[in-house]
Amino acid sequence: MKKKFLVIALIAALGVLPLAFFTACGEEAAAPSQYAYYSFTYDETLEGLVLDVTYSGKLPSGELTLPEMSYYYKDSPDAKEDTLHDEAMKVVGIADGAFESCNNITAVTFASGIKQVGAGAFKDCAELTSVTLSSYVTVIPDDAFNGCSSLKTVSGNKITDIGDRAFRNCMKLNSFGCDLSALETVGDDAFFYCIGIKSIDVSHASEVSDTAFTGWREDQKIIR
Repeated sequence: MKKKFLVIALIAALGVLPLAFFTACGEEAAAPSQYAYYSFTYDETLEGLVLDVTYSGKLPSGELTLPEMSYYYKDSPDAKEDTLHDEAMKVVGIADGAFESCNNITAVTFASGIKQVGAGAFKDCAELTSVTLSSYVTVIPDDAFNGCSSLKTVSGNKITDIGDRAFRNCMKLNSFGCDLSALETVGDDAFFYCIGIKSIDVSHASEVSDTAFTGWREDQKIIR
C-alpha cells in the first residue's frame, strides 16, 4: 500500500464527544474501540471528507464502523498531514485503495453520510466477511471488493452501477442484499467466480458485460 506515515485521527461519531488521542509513528496505541487509524482530506466536489488509512506497521483490524465526522483533516491533497480544525466535518467518501490488503478486517459498516467509494477501496481484504453500505452509495466501483475471498454478505440500498471486477473471486458471497431495481450497468468480470450466489436479477440493467458472470455454475440463476 502507498501509505507512509501514521496519524491517529480525532473522530467524532454522532452523539460521542470528541477526544484527541496521539501516538508516535509506529508506536502501539491503546485507543478506545470506537477509534481507529484514519486520515482525511477535504473534497470540494463532495463537500466533505474523504477517508483513507495511514499506518506504520499497524493496520485496522476486526469489525469496523467507519466514522461519521472528524475534526482532523487535510485542507488539500498536497498537505503532509491532518491538522486540527475548529469544526468537525462529515465523512462522505472513501479514497481509492484505502483499505487495500488490510487482511485483518472482518466486517465494515459505512458511516451514514458516505456516498462515494473509491476504486479498489477494499481490494484483497482476504478476511472481510460482511459489508454494510450506506443508503447513499449507488455505485460500486472497479475492483471495490476484488479478491475478498471470505466475503459472504453485502447489504445496501439502490445500486445503479457495478464496476469492472467489483466482486471478482468473491467465491463465498451468498447474500447480495442490495436493491437492483435501478441497476444500469454491470462491468467486466463484476461477479467473476462468485459461485456462492444462488440467484441475481440484473434485468433492469441496460448494459451487462458478457464476462460479468464468468465462472458461474449451471445451477446458479441469472435473471436478465
